[in-house]
Amino acid sequence: MQEFDTNPYYTKKKAPIVMPVLGVHASNSALGSLELGLLFPLQYQSHRYGRNGTGIYLSVEPGIAAGRAGLGLGMLGEGELGATTVVFEASYLRVWGEKSGFQSNRHYLGGEARIGFLFTVLRTGIYLETETLDPYFSVSIGMFLL
Repeated sequence: MQEFDTNPYYTKKKAPIVMPVLGVHASNSALGSLELGLLFPLQYQSHRYGRNGTGIYLSVEPGIAAGRAGLGLGMLGEGELGATTVVFEASYLRVWGEKSGFQSNRHYLGGEARIGFLFTVLRTGIYLETETLDPYFSVSIGMFLL
């Protein structure tokens, strides 16, 4: 007798140790940037159209006028219509460019939220300048490459 899964949509595959994310962004803080993100899945599902992972998200993002590093919680899903992401993260931002919407040569701490669908990412955040505690708002639009 042949065994079969009662739900053919999901398959039984071993969860990866890490799910990489690569993207490009245009923002008021870094102007243009390249992001490398790593999702360490705590929950994982594989299906015939792709995979879904929810876990700890770590990112670094060097840019033209600033650099950013973040740590948070994220969800990455892949399917027939492309990739979907939702990420909430605490971020450190270092600005060095004169033309960004932030003061140059300063350090900022804050939080960001992003949502991505069909390879497009919208991201917003609030940062506090570490010396004066002045608030700054960050907005970004980007695209998934991986």
